[in-house]
Amino acid sequence: MSTFSGYFVFAKIYKTQGLKGRVLFYIEVENVEDYLSEEIMYLELDGSLVPFFVSEISPKKGKQYSVLFQDVTNIDEAQKIVGKQVYLPNTSLVEASNQNNYVGYTLLDQEAKKVGEVVDVIETAAHDILSVEINGTEVLIPIPEDLVLNESEIEKTLQVHIAPGLIDLYLG
Repeated sequence: MSTFSGYFVFAKIYKTQGLKGRVLFYIEVENVEDYLSEEIMYLELDGSLVPFFVSEISPKKGKQYSVLFQDVTNIDEAQKIVGKQVYLPNTSLVEASNQNNYVGYTLLDQEAKKVGEVVDVIETAAHDILSVEINGTEVLIPIPEDLVLNESEIEKTLQVHIAPGLIDLYLG
């Protein structure tokens, strides 16, 4: 497997689909939806990255997608790219990784006590708002950047300063 400066592995083509050049690939990154609008994907051919223009992309199941590239018009051409890795520019990765997606994280208060699980993140112009499930009740907690105390991707925890009484407003 080659690595190319300025690019990351996005997917791997694993088989052809039909007779008109469509291929199936398995996406190797999280937040798949962040990448589905890419108009150009790159495949390694003879040691170089070659741009392929996306005509159509559609979901199959899980992280498996069907894609039709403009210049791949039959099964013979599609067969030549089976097994190839699909690359995207790092600029695509940077944009996706800048999004704070805390869904599934355990929320901790300023004293590191478990508050609940983050079930959604609502983006606003001012700051994000976490939707946290606490004892079956949805609680909305604003998290301006200066109130985030600690974040651990490994432990999937987010520690924030929560205004006194905020949770009590929801739970009574």
